[in-house]
Amino acid sequence: MFSDPSPFERTLTAEGRTADGTWVPIPLERYFRHTRGATGERAYEYSTIVFESGHLRERQAFAAWLAARMAADGQPIDKVRLVRGWVDLRDGSTGAATSGQYRVDGG
Repeated sequence: MFSDPSPFERTLTAEGRTADGTWVPIPLERYFRHTRGATGERAYEYSTIVFESGHLRERQAFAAWLAARMAADGQPIDKVRLVRGWVDLRDGSTGAATSGQYRVDGG
C-alpha cells in the first residue's frame, strides 16, 4: 500500500535547434500544464520512455510532437535534444545526461 519515496528528484528539459543552428529551450511546462497531485511534478519527468533505456521510437515520436508544438508557436526546429537531470535528496548531489537528439521535420 505504501512505498518509500524515491531519494531522487528528476527533471527533464528539452531544446530545439533552429535553422541557423541555435539551440532554444522548449517550454515543456507550458505544453504540460497539469502537475502530479499537489506536487509541482509533471508527468513527463517520471515517464519511463524518457528515463529508461530503449524506447527510441517513443522518444522520436515525443520529439516530433514537441517540434509540431514549437512550429505552431512560430518557432520551427529541425532537431530536439532531451536532457534528463536529477538531484539526490540525501546529499544534494546533481547530475544530467542527454537522452538523445532527434531529427524532426520542422513541424
